[in-house]
Amino acid sequence: MKDEEKLRATAMEAVSEGIVVTADGHITYANPAFAQMYGYARPDELIGKRGHIFFDQPDEKLIAEIRRLAAAGGSWAGEFIGRRKNGSTFPVEASMASLPDGRNIYINRDISARKAAEQERDRLQLQFFQAQKMEAIGALAGGIAHDFNNLLAAIQGYATFLKEDLPESSKERRFANQILTASQRARDLVQQILAFSHHQSGEKEAIDLGLIIEETISLLQATVPKNIILASQEDVRHPLIWANGSQISQVLMNLCVNARDAMPPEGGQIKIALENVKVPGPETQKLLAQPRDLKGVGLLQLEDDDTGAVHLWMGFLPGPDTYLCLSVQDSGSGMDRKTIKRIFEPFFTTKDIGKGTGLGLAAVQGIVAGHGGAMSVRSKTGEGSRFEIYWPRFEVPAAKAAPQPQAAAEQGCGRVLLVDDEPLVRNMLSVALRRKGYQVQVCSRALEALACFNANPQGWDIVVTDQMMPDMNGDELAREISARRPGLPIILCSADIEALTAGQQAAAGITLRISKPVDPARFIKTVQEMLSTADALVE
Repeated sequence: MKDEEKLRATAMEAVSEGIVVTADGHITYANPAFAQMYGYARPDELIGKRGHIFFDQPDEKLIAEIRRLAAAGGSWAGEFIGRRKNGSTFPVEASMASLPDGRNIYINRDISARKAAEQERDRLQLQFFQAQKMEAIGALAGGIAHDFNNLLAAIQGYATFLKEDLPESSKERRFANQILTASQRARDLVQQILAFSHHQSGEKEAIDLGLIIEETISLLQATVPKNIILASQEDVRHPLIWANGSQISQVLMNLCVNARDAMPPEGGQIKIALENVKVPGPETQKLLAQPRDLKGVGLLQLEDDDTGAVHLWMGFLPGPDTYLCLSVQDSGSGMDRKTIKRIFEPFFTTKDIGKGTGLGLAAVQGIVAGHGGAMSVRSKTGEGSRFEIYWPRFEVPAAKAAPQPQAAAEQGCGRVLLVDDEPLVRNMLSVALRRKGYQVQVCSRALEALACFNANPQGWDIVVTDQMMPDMNGDELAREISARRPGLPIILCSADIEALTAGQQAAAGITLRISKPVDPARFIKTVQEMLSTADALVE
């Protein structure tokens, strides 16, 4: 019997769980693991102590329940927050059982690692659900954009024909110009919808962030009350980024409007700043090293500082470098942790009904991610918020001597196979081509176009196809045509030109992708240039 008792004692000394035995509420035995768990150098330091000192905030009801079960010879299991000798706390999983001699044995486990893993799982699950929500909204936005772009293409096309045919001094020509201007703004709006849904980031070029700030401030002046001071500070020369200008303007506008709406009745200040920032730094390290989802998108991270402010990081930067930092800081109401955690969720808003859609910051996130940027937010209730967006700088490449392109001829010559399932679009494009002298075969479906091509593969000079069609997509049609006649110029028209990668485009034999809605003048010029290039190669 003594051998068994000795074996049990040896086992209790060796296990990793903390074990104590109590009699009348006082500790009579503690193993080394328990002493180490609670920050004591030796187990004998615990002898005679009462068990409640190991609770961070003793729950009298819980302790009374454990004592009742112990007195009745029962058992208990549960969790509580333990307190170490130095005052630090940690989560504990514990169990209690009564011994035959009236004593009680307690087994404690430090479950800090498990709790951290559960929190990380919950955080990733939240991110996954948010990504699913964005994907669903993106699919809806993409479908709406496709249909809307077809309508815009017809509006722009026929307005262009009117402008070309009307006398320059007529008021009707001015009306046509207004229609074109309005349709162009509508096109920009569609591109913003696609950017919000992560479909694409629009047509990009080298833009000056300083000019964007000036233009946005001039637009905001009319909407910002006089008791709100709108100020800007720029410390960067030639702040160029490779971006879509209308979308960057939308980002700044949304941030400033949110800042305006966060102001108290007595007003305040909104400060817009632009500066060069080296990454990594104290506030930007997490944008390089933070975890990412399966698509490589940086996940949201939250952290509280000693002042009570909440920091948020969203997205990730490609590597250490000097970035352009665009910041918007306000002296408004600020945000608590619960609010700042949800600000990028679509349709989440703290504004009154009718005063906000909850899409502004979701759109900002989509645009920033689409441009390879990242964000950080710092806010404290009652002390305002500061949004910082980090953009990769764009360096102007050294100028290279290049042959001057020949001016496009006014009239064209060639046979065009045109396929689009939307009547408004194909009719407009066919009119544009025929007005310039091209012979056009119009098809409403991809399979119909493929049959026309196969009937006479050498009878075409260029193919123009829509991407999204019922029986076969444009890239699939292009692949079939290229297999029969490699090198034939093929133009793919799509509202989402970034849906195909450069490799997929090349594999399908697509020569060029152009964005919908198609501008007739640019479209004709593109067709002329492609046919001229093809003729030059034949010669």
